[in-house]
Amino acid sequence: MRTRRVLIYLSILALLAAYLYYFEGIREKARLSEEERARFFFQVELSKISALRLSPTGGKPLALVRDGQWRLAEPIQSPADEFILRGLLAALTGLKTERQVEAAARDLGPYGLDRPTFHLVFEAEGRWHNLRIGAKTPVGDHFYASGDEENRVVLIAASQESALNKSLADLRGKELFTLRTEAVDRIDIRRSEGALVLTRSEGKGWQAARDPALKIKSAKVESLLNQLVSLRVSRFVDEAEAAKARLGLNSPRLRLSLSAKELRETLIVGAPGPNRGIYAKSDHLPGIFLVDEDALKKVPAGVRDLEDRTLLSFETEQVARLEVKLAANTVELERQDDTWKRVDGQGGTPSEGWRVSALLRKVQDLEYIEGAPPTAQEPDDGAPMRLVLASRGGARIAAISVNGIPAGKEGRAVLWIARGSEASRACLVDADALRSLEQGMKQVLTTD
Repeated sequence: MRTRRVLIYLSILALLAAYLYYFEGIREKARLSEEERARFFFQVELSKISALRLSPTGGKPLALVRDGQWRLAEPIQSPADEFILRGLLAALTGLKTERQVEAAARDLGPYGLDRPTFHLVFEAEGRWHNLRIGAKTPVGDHFYASGDEENRVVLIAASQESALNKSLADLRGKELFTLRTEAVDRIDIRRSEGALVLTRSEGKGWQAARDPALKIKSAKVESLLNQLVSLRVSRFVDEAEAAKARLGLNSPRLRLSLSAKELRETLIVGAPGPNRGIYAKSDHLPGIFLVDEDALKKVPAGVRDLEDRTLLSFETEQVARLEVKLAANTVELERQDDTWKRVDGQGGTPSEGWRVSALLRKVQDLEYIEGAPPTAQEPDDGAPMRLVLASRGGARIAAISVNGIPAGKEGRAVLWIARGSEASRACLVDADALRSLEQGMKQVLTTD
């Protein structure tokens, strides 16, 4: 009986201990969570902020508003740099006090808060909030700051101050084109020597307006679009530099326009500027700026740069047999489900599937420049570089042969190709493309 009573008491004691541990633990977690929440300068959601006013260190006051998208309203009218602004807003809503210095300071002068080096005001859900940042602390990497309670002085980390203290150059928009690539249906490239106009229509893909019969390679146009929409301002030009420089914008060397139905954006490119830049201006960004010269070199000079000159079109799933020959090394592979194995009688381990897939993609990327000269000598079966693709039934898809790849910086090489049962034909291709093909063949020949 006594043992039973002891067991009951022990059970009650254990339940009581568990109860106290559980609820005290929850209470402690809640307390810590509340303390952490109290460290936040502002109890505001980022999405609720609709306007900003900044007085950055040594710069002009800025005003930004959000009406669908963020834009600068003062001192200039301009789209805002969304990337930089998102970082600023995240820093603002995540701003925490490191510790409190004074709850109600009578004199803000010693902290530099009587004349703040940085002052930010923002609106959220109809209420305006203030943030003032004063002097840097004599010891440690902190700044004095105050919020809506002006006389409450706290410390914030210097990294937070730098994330908030942004200038006009930081916050003004720098994207030269804002249209989405998938929405663009017209590209205009105009130079003094001529114009290139490309249009996209449903079911027909991209076409050259002046030569609709010419086959345009969509991948090249998509690459061009990606290059254009990634263009950004390198540096904005001030009035003094603009007045001094010969900008060449009245008679531009290049005019680029992208259109998406009724929307159109244009970039005008003028004379070369400092540090490998080119002076330019946009119809949706205010002012004159510099654009990276190298980025604009990729803009095609004419429609022939976008022509589809693919040597061989096939689906990788069609290829079931492969013969790869480089110098004295030869291997024949057969597809077996998702793997490639050497044909009967050949030693060595199976080739990894990714190596064959990579090689086939390199073949798909091969393009001709023009026909080879009549003096080009056709390789025989002993050609140092040979690649044969066949289907599952054994029918030849194509055979590619190369006598050699030029060394050094030679830009062109001769390649012979036989499609299906056709006779071989010679053409000039980019030497770098052949070097890439050779590297892919070496990977397939590797057995380790």
